[in-house]
Amino acid sequence: MKKIWKRIFRHYVSALSGAAFTRLISFVTAIEIARALSVEDFGYFSFFFVTMHIIKSVLYVLDINYIKEIDSDLKEEYIGLLVFAKFAVSVVVIAFLLPVVFLYTFYFPLEGFQKMLVYGVLAGVMFGLLNSLATYYREQFKFFRSSLIGSFFTYMVFMAISFYVFVLHSLTLEIVLNVFVLSSFAMSVMVIVVFLGPLRSVAREGGALVKKLRGFLSTMRGMWSAHLITVVGQRIDVVILPFIFAPHEIGLYGAAVRISQIVQFLVDSIVTIFLPKGVRKTASDIDLAAYVKGIFMVLLLLMPVLLAVMFGARFILVSFFGEEYGPVTLVTQVLVFVELARAFYTPLTYLLYGIGKAIVVSAIEAIKAMLIPLLIVLLYSYLNILAIPVALLVSVVVSTVFLGVIVGMQKWGNGAGQAP
Repeated sequence: MKKIWKRIFRHYVSALSGAAFTRLISFVTAIEIARALSVEDFGYFSFFFVTMHIIKSVLYVLDINYIKEIDSDLKEEYIGLLVFAKFAVSVVVIAFLLPVVFLYTFYFPLEGFQKMLVYGVLAGVMFGLLNSLATYYREQFKFFRSSLIGSFFTYMVFMAISFYVFVLHSLTLEIVLNVFVLSSFAMSVMVIVVFLGPLRSVAREGGALVKKLRGFLSTMRGMWSAHLITVVGQRIDVVILPFIFAPHEIGLYGAAVRISQIVQFLVDSIVTIFLPKGVRKTASDIDLAAYVKGIFMVLLLLMPVLLAVMFGARFILVSFFGEEYGPVTLVTQVLVFVELARAFYTPLTYLLYGIGKAIVVSAIEAIKAMLIPLLIVLLYSYLNILAIPVALLVSVVVSTVFLGVIVGMQKWGNGAGQAP
């Protein structure tokens, strides 16, 4: 037991220490933007920001597959394939999504949101490329280095926004969007430079490269659909918001999401340390009881922060974002519980990915994605904007219970493996 505790604590602190700086700077940047813009413009920015992260997260399935399939003797070749795959999929994503964006806003006239979607797609694709470098270190269990990669992007955005706020005393929504897109572009160029050697090596193979890319992508099987549904399902609230609420309300909700991300970054660190162990091809040998026990152990470390955010939600909202954001205190508190539930759900999905049962995750995520809008429609007249986080919470909890039952039926827990 002590050995498990020490291993988990070491990995968690390593991942957390690097991520803490990034999330802190990101949080301060959001406060600067919220204070400089109107609540309505902050609503538009929130929609752009989540769109960017949805696209980035969609591409992350390639990183998961890289960790799952990598051959330790061919690391350079595999990282080159990963970056080439990111390029190929990014082109497909842009070619598919941009026409969808224009059709989406043509049939559903959502004034002002078209530009947010376009900027979000472009920034998300480039940000997704940056994840390749983080994944390269994460696969080697170098979590501190991995978490620092995102710090470069976050710090660049922070410095640019701070310059406009404190030096030029002028910050508009247009400037904010340009800062994020240009910073994403700069970071994607950095990744290309860092992996120039592996990229050249793989590119020299000519026609064989296409065959290898097909082989790399074919190993994903049901992972792509499962991950896509998972990512969109997790942010289905933002997809629905423009159809129900005005930008002002979206801005209020965006501030609540930002506060809940204090817990989210802790949860993401948990997910990070369980990823390499869960998606390996040997995942079927994992001691399920020890794996779940490891999740509980790490969650115990989160309780002080969780309680602080829960009881101090209104104080944090008003102090950092302004008095006008106070009405979404309860929304913030429910979103915190959503992140806590996700800490159980996501590591369990990695186990199913590892044994080739991604189709099961796809099915659960599809049901969850349909359940959330249904719950919002049923609860909206009673709870107003609170209906959205409540629907998210119910769907994640129900999905986690079903997933736990399914994972348990795989008859793991034979003591052959160890917790990460």
